[in-house]
Amino acid sequence: MLVDDIKKRAMAAAKEGDTVTRDVLRFALGELQTAEATKNRALREEESAATLRKLIKSNEETMRALVVAACAEPDPVVAELARQTRDGDADSLVVLEDALRERGRDERIAVLRRELEILASLLPRP
Repeated sequence: MLVDDIKKRAMAAAKEGDTVTRDVLRFALGELQTAEATKNRALREEESAATLRKLIKSNEETMRALVVAACAEPDPVVAELARQTRDGDADSLVVLEDALRERGRDERIAVLRRELEILASLLPRP
């Protein structure tokens, strides 16, 4: 069951000191449990997947907002990379992330990317 798997993974992440994984798994677990409480029953697999996809979409929207905000950066390199990323150049996101990190700024994009990977790993494989 997905909820049990998430609980085990969250406990393992906590033991390993991986706070990002622990937190995103706990958040996903909370969302699934809230959905179950609302429906007053266990979720079917497709309902669980829909709940997870909603979390993924939310993180993607937050990442897009961060990229748009970076377009207004006074640093011309960062602003140009952000514009390229915003305009659909997926490779630019990694470069933008690196450029911000080199400048000691906003690692939120890196954290969001990691959260997206963790959430995606919870979705059932087709």
